[in-house]
Amino acid sequence: MSKNRKGKTAAASDKLIIKSDVIAKYLSEFTYSEDYQGMQFVRLDLPSMKIDNLDKSLLEVNHLRYMDLSDNNIQDLSNLQTFASLIHLNLNKNKIKSWSIFTGEETFPKLKKLELAENGFTDIVPLTPPKLEYLDLSNCKIDKHDSWVGNSSIKVLKLVNNKIKSLSIIKDMSALEEVYLAENPISSFKDYENVPALKILHLRSTKIDKIEEEIPELPMIEVLNLRETKINTLDNLKNIFQFTTLKNLNILDTPLEKNASSFNLLLAEILNLYHGLAKFSKTELTEQHKYEALYLSEYRWKKSEEERLRKEEEERLKAEAEGADD
Repeated sequence: MSKNRKGKTAAASDKLIIKSDVIAKYLSEFTYSEDYQGMQFVRLDLPSMKIDNLDKSLLEVNHLRYMDLSDNNIQDLSNLQTFASLIHLNLNKNKIKSWSIFTGEETFPKLKKLELAENGFTDIVPLTPPKLEYLDLSNCKIDKHDSWVGNSSIKVLKLVNNKIKSLSIIKDMSALEEVYLAENPISSFKDYENVPALKILHLRSTKIDKIEEEIPELPMIEVLNLRETKINTLDNLKNIFQFTTLKNLNILDTPLEKNASSFNLLLAEILNLYHGLAKFSKTELTEQHKYEALYLSEYRWKKSEEERLRKEEEERLKAEAEGADD
């Protein structure tokens, strides 16, 4: 019973005006209304339609649960304020600059997924949708978050390729499970306190060059991506292994990885520092890797013992020689 024509695009020179007859063409997912007193379409897909404005005709379908308005030229969102049933709203690749529609009282009470990537935001402010779990603000121009005080419901936060300088942007986000902050000028691995549920942290192509000795807890962390960061020695990395839940670590294309005499030797060094990894720099760890780490450890222990014994012998001979002179 679907009316979806998602693949259809507007003519190159036309701009789509959202009127009732147009809306009807792109509705889909015919299902029961929320009160089960009737049936209605609950999805509207209008991506890449050269839409400039959201006409008031849109209010006729304010019962929608899913809406895709991505890749258009939309700036004003005011006609979406009454869409209390929305669960997923995709506004990626538009010209939105204002947060106002997402900061009012009792706005979007059911919204769980909000996509706002590639828009014109320069700061991030507190958002009020009470059930929001997924927020994508990648590829914007965000460099300020002074008024942002975290969020108690968001589980997935995407802020790839912005101008964020500190991990404090995720501070006090108690439900947060996944964070994507690649390609931001973050230089320190700190300031992210109170993120007890965090499992995945992506920091690829940031400016981090070391892991401090004293860093806030990440009691659930499993995946950490430090690819293309500035870490250049094991000493600058080793403090990450205080996180005993860590299973997957990526340091590809860091100075440490690039300058290693061999990948397997580096991996053995890592495993001798921390035994809990299951995956390192996109390589699934095997028993052979563990054996190589053990061999390296034993080899170095033998060398250390030989050196210790050599020095003891030198000292003994020296003491004997001094005794003979007396």
